[in-house]
Amino acid sequence: MIGEVKNIHDVEKTNKDTGGNKNDQVLKRSRQYTKNKKSYEESLKEYSKYIIVPNAEQERYESLVKEFEELLNKRKAIDNELDAKSGEILDSAKKLGHFKKTKKV
Repeated sequence: MIGEVKNIHDVEKTNKDTGGNKNDQVLKRSRQYTKNKKSYEESLKEYSKYIIVPNAEQERYESLVKEFEELLNKRKAIDNELDAKSGEILDSAKKLGHFKKTKKV
């Protein structure tokens, strides 16, 4: 009987210890989860800095390239107009006799 009482007390003590350990484990896990969550949020903020900036820079780059291509197309159009006008001027000058053939001596 004394052995049984001893065993009952051991079981109760073990249950208390286990309960305490479970609570401690839950608290540890909760704290660890909170730390991990904060760490994750900080990492996400840091990561977003590197992701957002390149995207903004990429958009700026694409915008600049687009503007450059538009200006280049305008320049080509102007060059074509200048070539056409200079051709017309040369034709008109020939008709007016500005380019007479000279005889070599």
